[in-house]
Order: sequence, then structure tokens, then C-alpha cells
Amino acid sequence: MSTIRLSSKLSNFPRFNGIESISPRIAAKDPTIWGEDAAAEAAIRLGWVDLPESSRALLPRLDALWAWARSEGITQVLLCGMGGSSLAPEVIARSHGKELIVIDSTDPNALAPLTHLSFTKRVVVISSKSGTTVETRSHLALFEELIRKSGMEPRERLIVVTDPGSPLDTYARSHEFQVFNANPDVGGRFSALSAFGLVPSALLGIDIAPILDDASETLAELIHSGNPAELLASYLAQSHFLRIKESVKYPGLGDWIEQLVAESSGKEGKGVLPWISDPSPLNYPFLDLDSDLALTLGSHFMLWEWSTALLGWILRVDPFNQPNVQETKSATMNLLSTKSNSANHSLAIAQIREGLESAAKDAGYLAICAFLNRGEDNAILKLRHRLETHLRIPVTFGWGPRFLHSTGQFHKGGPKVGVFLSITGESRNDLKVPGETFSFQELIQAQASGDALALQAKGLKVFRLHLQDRTESIAELLKAFD
Repeated sequence: MSTIRLSSKLSNFPRFNGIESISPRIAAKDPTIWGEDAAAEAAIRLGWVDLPESSRALLPRLDALWAWARSEGITQVLLCGMGGSSLAPEVIARSHGKELIVIDSTDPNALAPLTHLSFTKRVVVISSKSGTTVETRSHLALFEELIRKSGMEPRERLIVVTDPGSPLDTYARSHEFQVFNANPDVGGRFSALSAFGLVPSALLGIDIAPILDDASETLAELIHSGNPAELLASYLAQSHFLRIKESVKYPGLGDWIEQLVAESSGKEGKGVLPWISDPSPLNYPFLDLDSDLALTLGSHFMLWEWSTALLGWILRVDPFNQPNVQETKSATMNLLSTKSNSANHSLAIAQIREGLESAAKDAGYLAICAFLNRGEDNAILKLRHRLETHLRIPVTFGWGPRFLHSTGQFHKGGPKVGVFLSITGESRNDLKVPGETFSFQELIQAQASGDALALQAKGLKVFRLHLQDRTESIAELLKAFD
């Protein structure tokens, strides 16, 4: 019996010509599928194909980790990780009704409340494939300091997930942290079923084995030609934009899919950008994640990863690289060294409205890039639907700097049809990044500025808005598009 049930819209969709020959090649880990230029990267990025089976080797250690957490009286898990290091475990946690505190912001307003925590019953997971991510490095430095101030040693409450031999791996082992090494042949956005997705989940007491079982059963279907992933990939390839209705059963799944598909496909002027939009006045390919795809969570992970690899073949792009992500990183570090102030570039809200209305006439989509506090500033989320209704183009929303590790690649590498609204905000109190010459306020402002500069270097239009009073300014911004 199939583990994948598709709606008639998908099951009756015509397969892309020749796609039936590709899945057996993926199963065989053939790195030449995506072309000569992509072969070297693909050769070291196909470990995800085996994860439903290879990750079972982690189960005894994950059981021991859960036993340790219970013995220590751990009641809350904090996860510091960007993109693929946090999106999958967040979906797993929310789908099982568990609380996982995800820290993927550099906004001082988001981080300041953490400075008052006790770590007697809390554990912090530091998750980074490369071990060099500036956000995660900064979070590690902050939590080392906070744990010491609370009267404990960092090695008692810090757990690290990273690739073997990374700078973070070396540092963590030298400081006697618990370390879980992930498979280095798995890229971050394909790592849901690796240590990156499973370690935080195990700490919450979630039974990992059924997730791997479901993924394994789905994998057994996907390795053969004529499988459902061919239909989904063909459906995705029909447009640059895919409207998604978020899953009720698996909250956060849409964000994970958005990163996987957009970052994997958005390059060389090509790509598919999924965006969560329900309801919408726009007519684009649409998927309801619960009614169009009847799957378990483990099956979702496997089906979408396989379909994304097939989509890369259809579009003739390397689904495993992210060639434009470094542009924002480089610009950010340069701005930090020069102490540039991005707030100086802010427009008035009236100018924002006029500019967006004019730019939207020739745009394919608008991306709201909100370098604000996910949670406290959630009122800004209402802006997406209002702008989509007002401008009549797809409008995506991303929390910064989180989206830089997700849709940021599509913004710069995908079709050059985007317009960007970059929003930053004044913080109540700044926080120093321990051991660095910059603060978190300076870091998030530099990230926003660096991203804007990288976009502008591509000839793309960026409108920048800095909120002095976040609550009042968000209300004013919403009113402008009422």
C-alpha cells in the first residue's frame, strides 16, 4: 500500500518528459544527474537519500540523550540554528505538541528576555553544519556567558550538532560539550532526518523511530520510476510561484518547504518560490498541504526532498548549492567592520506606499523582509495579505535574518522580477556579542543593509523602512494599506 496519497490535481498532472529515468539514478547516487558543473557538489550532497536507514544508528544515543534530560530535570529546550538547522526540528516539535524555543534572530528585543533565564532545567542546542554561521556563533557566545552567570558550566547545558571537523566541532570538543556529528554528505536543507532534525526532537521526548519508519517506507516507493515525486516535481515546475495553504496537522511545514524548494531551485535566473497565502486573490498553482498530499510527517520530508532533487533536474540547476548566499554574508561583515548605520537609508511610510505601487506594476513578486522580533512584532504579518490584495502580485514574508538562509538565495539567484521591502526596528536595549567588537543591534542592522546591498547589486529594487517605535509604526504601516 502506498504511503503517499495525492489529490486528483496532482495524480492527474502530466509528468515532465523523461523524468521517469531519474529516480533510479538518484537512488544510485549518480552525481551527474544535474550536469557536469554540478557533479562535484552533488557527489558530496547525496547522503540524504540514505537517512531513513542510516539515521537509525543514532537511535541508541538519542535514547540515552532523552534519559539524560529526564535525569537532569530538563523542562525546556532552546535551539540556536538557522535555516535547515532549525526549520525541520521546529515542525517535528510543533506536530507533536511539544515546545521548542527556536532562536534564529539577532534582534536584541528577541534575545533580551533570555538573559534572565535560569539554566537549571534548560538545555541549549547549538546547531550549525558549517560551524561558522555568524548568528549561531554569536548565540553560542551569548549562552556560554549566560550559563556561567547562572552558576553552571556551559558543558553541562550546551549540546552541539555540527559536521565533523568543523570549527564548531573542534571548539565544542575542546570545551567538553556534548557533540553530535551529522553526515557531512547531507546539505543543510536536506537534513530533516539527520542529527540536525533528530537531536532537538529527542531532547523533547519525541519517539524518532516512527518518523524514520514512515520515511523509509516512502523511500522504498521513490527509488522506482513512475513515483509520486515525479508528479509533484512536474507540478512545481509549471510556474515560478507556488501558493501554499499551511498544514494544520504539521504546523510550520510550509516554512520548511519554502526553504527547501526556494533555496534549492532559485539560481541562474530560474527557480520556484513557494509562498504561504490563504486566501488569495491571485491565480497561481496552489497546494493545500493537508488535502492535496495525505502523508505522515516522515513521508512529507522524504517526498519533498526527492521532488526538489527532481525539480533541479527539470530546471537544469544544481539543487545542492547556494551560490548567492555568501553575497549578503560578505556585505554584512564589511558593514560591521565599518560600523555603517542602515537606519540612515529609511524612507517615510508615504514614500513606501508610493514606491511599492509604482514598482509593483512591473514586478513578479514582492518580498517583505522583516528584521524584527518574531512573536512580539507579529502584527506585521498582517501586512502580507494587505499588500497582496492591494498590489495584486505574490507577496512573501520572511523574518530576518532567518529568511537569508531560506528564500534569500531565490531573491538574488532566481528570476530577476522581485521587489523588496526591508524593515528594521529600533531596539529597547542593545546587547553586546561576547568576544566581538559589535553588538546584536549592530549585527541585525548590518545584515539588513548587507542584504539590501546584495539585492541592489543585482539591479533589484529595495525599499527600506526603519521603525523608531515598532508598535506605532507597524500600525501606521498597516493603515497605509488598509
